[in-house]
Amino acid sequence: MSERLIHRPCHSGARPGILCQVQNTNFTLVTILIGNVSINVLLTMLADSVLAGVLAFLFSTVVITAIGEIAPQAYFSRNALKAVSLFAPVLRLYRILLWPLAKPTALLLDAWVGTETVPWFRERELYNILRFHAAHDESEVGRVEAIGATNFLALDDLILTDQGQEVHPDSIISLSFEDDYPIFPTFHPAADDRFVKQIGASGKKWVILVSDKEQSKMLLNAHTFLKDLFVRGKDADPAYHCHVPAVVTAPDGTLDLALEALANKRDKTGHDETVILLWTRNQKRVITGSDVLRCLLSGMEKKAGLPQAAVGHT
Repeated sequence: MSERLIHRPCHSGARPGILCQVQNTNFTLVTILIGNVSINVLLTMLADSVLAGVLAFLFSTVVITAIGEIAPQAYFSRNALKAVSLFAPVLRLYRILLWPLAKPTALLLDAWVGTETVPWFRERELYNILRFHAAHDESEVGRVEAIGATNFLALDDLILTDQGQEVHPDSIISLSFEDDYPIFPTFHPAADDRFVKQIGASGKKWVILVSDKEQSKMLLNAHTFLKDLFVRGKDADPAYHCHVPAVVTAPDGTLDLALEALANKRDKTGHDETVILLWTRNQKRVITGSDVLRCLLSGMEKKAGLPQAAVGHT
């Protein structure tokens, strides 16, 4: 069943989609039940007038039950979308014919039991469904796919203070900023140059450039900058090696929100570096794409079984 057939707009000129047929669930339910009972009663009355005695009884109880109840329900329960699409014109006709009785009854049900809401899956239910699929070879969802998906479900439970690495104090360099861009001091391609020594002091890949009040932050890839400066013998421009990170300032921030901020930042800046900065008064951490990938690959070892519980899933 195609997505277009399911989600086709209700008020378009073409035939409405399947979801439109069940928008008013109580009205649809009452229409189907009244229509079903009406047809069964008419068939019973017809059998009584045409057949006699035991034949009428057998027709009413066996034939109508088997053909009108058991067989359709068995087929429809296994081919629900196809059945709804096929009988949608009949349902619309029933709604028109039975409206005087079905609509008031549906309104009464709306007031009594309420309208039906979307039955969203809870996170634990999705988790268990994925585990079940991964445990069976006939499923299209493989073990690695299932574990990766369950790890994605756990992203909102991973606190940033537990991810990545703490920022080395020597990897923070204060500079003047203008329009959110650092103003680099004059430097020379020499190992004893003050600025060059600051860049290489921590030995880390990422050096964090901050303003005096730590309002503006920029990442400098120290490895590529120093390689251009000394190995390739180029007049390296440090601005070329800078990237704007996704900065999270909430101490209780989670990895899913940080990834959303990173995606927005990448969309705006256009660079492809995957780096997140957790920058709070008590915690300063660098979280890279390798750290995120490590979280998503957790439990995928061949010797490891499927995770038994979804931590924090509700």
